[in-house]
Amino acid sequence: MVGSTLLAGPETRRRCGPQHLVMAWARRPRRLNAVATSRWLRFAIVAFAFVQTVIWLFAGSIWWEFRGGLVWPGEEPSASRIASDSYVAIAFFVVAGLSVAVLLRFLVRPDRRSVFLLSATQSIGALAAFAFTLLIDTGWILITALAVPTLALLYLYERSRSAHDHSASAGNGSSIR
Repeated sequence: MVGSTLLAGPETRRRCGPQHLVMAWARRPRRLNAVATSRWLRFAIVAFAFVQTVIWLFAGSIWWEFRGGLVWPGEEPSASRIASDSYVAIAFFVVAGLSVAVLLRFLVRPDRRSVFLLSATQSIGALAAFAFTLLIDTGWILITALAVPTLALLYLYERSRSAHDHSASAGNGSSIR
């Protein structure tokens, strides 16, 4: 409609009125901004999730390296302590692997299921890191500090996508009356 109005002769432009042209051009940048905003949100989500995944891998490798070795001076590590530390390190590697798989899915196909999977992974990681913060050390709060903004960005990303999809479907006359 905008293109046909601009290409039409002066009589058509006078009939539509200048306010029609102003409103049509005012709507156009919003669509472009929604796509650009969606790209920046997607980039930020991937960056935060990637850093969190690297931290899980780093934590798993450190935990694996020192399994059973973190004991009081003069004590020998028990076999059960070594086994439990090994299980924790393996759990960190599993979380990092799942994060990589979900992140790759989000990169390849950023649909609602990918957003849901990434949100679930971030939520579980944040809760686990918060529990480790309370039980083990305050350094684990870093993972929670990365997961919370990632969840907020995922919310904004999904909201911008649904608003963009809604405006696109309303603009082509496919809405049900």
